[in-house]
Amino acid sequence: MNLDELTGTEPGVELDPPTAQAEPAQDPRDEEIERLRSQVSELQQQALRTLAEAQTVQRRMRSQAELELKMAVQPLVERLLPLLDNLSRAQEMLSGGASVDSVLAGLAGLERQLQAALEASGVQRIEAVGERFNPELHEAIAVVGAGDGEERVAEEVSTGYRLHDRVVRAAKVKVSRVG
Repeated sequence: MNLDELTGTEPGVELDPPTAQAEPAQDPRDEEIERLRSQVSELQQQALRTLAEAQTVQRRMRSQAELELKMAVQPLVERLLPLLDNLSRAQEMLSGGASVDSVLAGLAGLERQLQAALEASGVQRIEAVGERFNPELHEAIAVVGAGDGEERVAEEVSTGYRLHDRVVRAAKVKVSRVG
């Protein structure tokens, strides 16, 4: 028996090659899963872009804040530069044989100029002499008198200063006890 007889075909007739099995119908859940995977991937990419942008903004703001901090003293420097110029002129006057009176007058002017520059920047003197002793504003370096009463500032050894409401340097004072 030959192949043709076994298959029941006429001799010389070719058999059709086996056909691929028909694809099963796709489950609609598979399509939904694929759509959701795509959506998750897109959202992840969007989140990464947003994070990168936020980090860039943060770096830029940090850089700007550092620059502003560095340049915060510029107004004070601008106020002090004329003082430096006047100090140079005073030295020239001394070298040129200026009188003591004119040099002293020049120094008094420089002190006023420096006080004005500091005040314009928010620096204020701390009043001390005659005031009630306040350890937040005054540093007692000596006690004069032997009373047990109220402590008052008798003498200022070194001036204290505040920058706005913060003490930069406490006034060094001698304290007397009244009473």
